[in-house]
Formats: sequence, structure tokens, C-alpha cells
Amino acid sequence: MSMEIIVEQNPWWENPEAIDMDPFVKAYDESLVKWHPNILDDIDPGRNIVYSLRGPRQVGKTTLLKLMIRCLIEKGVDPRSILYISCESLSSWKEFRDVLKAFFSMSTETRTYLFLDEVTAISDWSRPVKYLYDVGILRNSFVILSGSHAIDLLTGVERLVGRRGEYVKTPDFVLLPMTFGEYIRAVDPKLYQNLISGDPLDSLMIHHKAVKHHYENYIKAGGFPQAQDSLLKLGHVKFHIIREFVNYIRQDITKGGLSLELAIQILRKMLAIFPGTISWRAIASEIGYSHVSVSSHAEKIRALFLVEYLYPPKTEERFLVPDLKKDKKIVFIDPFIIYALHYWFYGTTSISRMWRKWVYDPQGRGRLLEALVLRHLIYWVYGSTLKEEILDSIFYFRKNDKEIDFIAIKGDIALIVESKKRKKFIRSLTTAEALVRPRRAIKILTTEGELEKKPQFIVMPVPYLLFLLSTDKITKKFLKTL
Repeated sequence: MSMEIIVEQNPWWENPEAIDMDPFVKAYDESLVKWHPNILDDIDPGRNIVYSLRGPRQVGKTTLLKLMIRCLIEKGVDPRSILYISCESLSSWKEFRDVLKAFFSMSTETRTYLFLDEVTAISDWSRPVKYLYDVGILRNSFVILSGSHAIDLLTGVERLVGRRGEYVKTPDFVLLPMTFGEYIRAVDPKLYQNLISGDPLDSLMIHHKAVKHHYENYIKAGGFPQAQDSLLKLGHVKFHIIREFVNYIRQDITKGGLSLELAIQILRKMLAIFPGTISWRAIASEIGYSHVSVSSHAEKIRALFLVEYLYPPKTEERFLVPDLKKDKKIVFIDPFIIYALHYWFYGTTSISRMWRKWVYDPQGRGRLLEALVLRHLIYWVYGSTLKEEILDSIFYFRKNDKEIDFIAIKGDIALIVESKKRKKFIRSLTTAEALVRPRRAIKILTTEGELEKKPQFIVMPVPYLLFLLSTDKITKKFLKTL
């Protein structure tokens, strides 16, 4: 049985060109969205390291693995030294062990490449990996483990301490939905090159019309490649893409030992208040569950890469840290996730109807804007490395009548970002700026309007901010241009 699984999932052993007919590779080749994730620059198949790759369902993890396999074959690596296994097709860690043993028993190569997809589908998946490393079999191998549940994969990876090779930077990565910069690079590479050359703000203004066009598409389907490809080809997102995403989430919730009923009630409440603030006790009181159950479920829901929780900052020994005693700000990380949850909870099957509520309605669009800004602040601060713990460098700010959407800290730079020009906007900015000292504060009011430099802050169109964050252009050098 083990050999049948290997042969079935690795057709390039018999014919190297078979990789081009793989469904995921073929779909990529036919797609209008040629996403080259920035994460590829950090994963090196030439090193003997056990990498982990996490991210939400349907974001493109399997496609990324298959493209890496094609790249290895095109570089002349013996196809029989490459093993891909979809662990969702295996029944237990014992069967997983038998598949790995069968591969190594027939492999004649001294160096091997293992692509172990959705390993969290198997309980105790780390046992055979740990054993093979301990007996020396994996010590000359590149291994990448993927999963859609942060906690399950992290728990297994922790059992591999001392068995992951030598590295300086973390080998644990997260593939979140495309940033706006990655999206433009995927669908309009010529424009992308024009934007990243020269002064970033000047380039964005010169190509404003094209950037705005891509932004409108980006907000309609988010950073999920399959949804974007459908939008670009058909003018809408196919309903089955949304339904399949929801089915995966339902499956992962129940497989993770959570109550589906409670998870739905928590997510429904989150969607209703997002991007507002609330405590787990408040949610528990409203839906009739204990706050312990709500807290436990909420943390595991976050591990599915659907939503993030932010805290206000407090000062400890001159450092800003999250104030865990205060209410959390609920922010979903991508518009497509919001549309999928909207369908799940309200039964709306028309994407046009969802767009009327979220994209074209000013209030709904403002909520989407905050989701997009947070997604890009996460990339600006943490890159593609996994942030398992709570976000410790991104906050919301609220004190008395003063309020700011986001404060993000990176080195000695602090971004203070607001999307709503409230009556006491200037006072809020001043208070937040004092809080982040001695860091250099960049105060940004992001709007749907034009770029404008004010004495105390800069008014910046949303797509400009997203692009600058996703291409890491907001640096000390950028500051000198302001």
C-alpha cells in the first residue's frame, strides 16, 4: 500500500514532465495570478533543514510546494530523490512512517527532498520524522512540512527540537493571503517594476490610475489566488470557491476538537463587531457559555488564520507591550475570509450582494480597509515568519476620548495609522506620538482620496500605504522624503 501511495502521488518518478500535468501546477500555469510569494526567498532546498509552512486553507500552500518540486526537476535534481505526500490521504502516523520508510528503502540518492503536505491531518505525525532524523536518514535532506492549523503544527515541530538542522533565522514560516504588492507583481509585473524603481510615492502617483484599478479588484477577492483568478476571468468569484473554503473551516474546527456550535456563535459575534473591541467574558455572557470555553475556542480559531486580536499598549521598562487586561480588538485578516463567513452565517450566495454590503457601502468598506491595513502591518513588522504568540508590536490605541486604529513598532520607527478623521484627530495623534517616543513616528491618515502632506501628518491613499508596507519601502530612507 505504501508504494502505491508513493507512485500515485509522485508521477514524476516515471516521467519528469508529469509535474507539468499536476492539477495544482496546471491550474497555476493557466491562472492570471502568477503569485511568487516573498517567502520563496527564505526557503532554501539546498540546505539540510526541516522547515514548517503554515497558513489558511486555499491560500496556495500545496501549489507552492508543487512549484518548488518543478523548480528542482528543472534544475536537474533526480526526480526519484523528491517525495511529495499529501498526509490527508493517510490514516495514521504508522502509515505515515511506513510511507517514509518505503521511500528511503528504494531511494538510491544520497540527498533527498521531502514535501510533507498537511501533516496536521495525522495525529503524532512528528514521531516518524523524529525517528528518521535520530537514525541519521534525514540528516542529508531538505524537509518542508505544511499545515493549516498553527497550534497542531507548532506542537509537532516543538517535538523536533535539535533535529531540524543548523539555522540562524527561524525556519518556521506562514503563508498569509497575498499582500497588495505581491498581488500587483502577480497580475501586472511590468507595473510592479515601475513602482519599485525610483521614489516610491512619485511612482505611485504617476501610475495612480493603474494602482487604483488593481486595488478595486484586490478588495473584491482579497489575497486568495483562486478567488482573484476567478474575478479576473469572470468578473466575479465563483460560489464554489467560497463554499469550499467554508467546508474546510468547518472540517478543521471539528477535527480540532472544538464545538462547531460554539465556534459559529463566536465567529458570528466577531463578524458583527469587527473591527470593534470586546472581551471574551462579554461574548460569553451574550451567547451563554463560560468565558473559559469562549477563550479556548477563540484562540484556536485564531490558529486557523482567520482573525487577529490586538491589545492596547502599556509601558514596561521603556518598552511598549500589549495590555492583556484590556479588551481585544477583533480584525479579520482578508476580505475573502469576511465574504466566506458572511455566506456561512447569513446564507448569501451572491458575491454581488456581498460586495454591496462590504465594498460599495461606505461603512462596510471602512471595515474592510482596517482588515487590509492590519494584514499589511503584520507583513511590515514580522515578514513571513510565523507569529504564534499574540501580536506584540502592533496595537490599537484608546484613551479617554482619543483613539487611533493602529500603532505598529519596527525597530526605531513607529507607524501611527488612522482611517477615520475624527473630531479630535490631531489630539489623538499627539498623544500616540508621545507614547511611542523616542522612536521616530510616522503619522498617517489613510483615505480614499489624494496624497497630501500636512505639517503634523501625511494623508495617504489606502492602496499607496498597502503597497509601501508590502514592499518594505517605509524605512529611514523613506522618512527623508516626507
